[in-house]
Amino acid sequence: MRTQVSSHATLYKAPKAAWPRWFVGVKKFPWWGGSKRGIRRLDWLSILPGIALMVLLTLGDPAGLAADNWWMRVEEIDSQTGLVVHRGQYRNPNYLYSFMIPEGMICLSAPAPSPHHGCGIDLSEHPRAYIWADGSYNALDRVSPDDALMDKFVSLMKEGMEIIVLERSATSLGGLPAERLVVRYKHRDEKESTVKAIVIALKNVKERGDMIYTLGLISSPFRFEQDKAVFESILASWKNESP
Repeated sequence: MRTQVSSHATLYKAPKAAWPRWFVGVKKFPWWGGSKRGIRRLDWLSILPGIALMVLLTLGDPAGLAADNWWMRVEEIDSQTGLVVHRGQYRNPNYLYSFMIPEGMICLSAPAPSPHHGCGIDLSEHPRAYIWADGSYNALDRVSPDDALMDKFVSLMKEGMEIIVLERSATSLGGLPAERLVVRYKHRDEKESTVKAIVIALKNVKERGDMIYTLGLISSPFRFEQDKAVFESILASWKNESP
């Protein structure tokens, strides 16, 4: 299925309160033709430090400024779902992590003002298969990845559910100690089994608090190995960013 996307650009217009202090040197200029009321002049002594700072930042890291789109923010929107489309390297500045989206694939996230925890990659509609990445605060005060891992599977613990553990091991997520659990499960009322894989890690971020990172996969038994290859490539590219 081909996904159509559209894009829109949002120009950033800072409120007056957000203007830098060196910009407030704009004053009335009486002798540049016209009345005092309608004419403004620049207090160069006030704005020169700001101009110098901008030049230094640009010369120091011009690529960084261009990459961050500091003057314009462009979002690609999926026309069918209304979700934001991510390609290439996905970066989450809220929860400080990134990873590479495999070539030819897109990762979808909720648009603002929804909380930006992560994004999801659709692998198949029938049978349903997808990968998701999530960053969240450790609201339940889990003390270890093993402790947090159980929260991801508690919904399966119900009557009539058959669960088989396929893999249980210690691993890493971008250098953080992590836990991996892969299970196959099927309710007695269902015809087909589902495979669920989770890698989870905890991180303490100074002045932000404890965070939980989750990389997950939902797939079917017959296509699990194929989907697992995509899952492993994302896992290998995961990076934990600095504030």
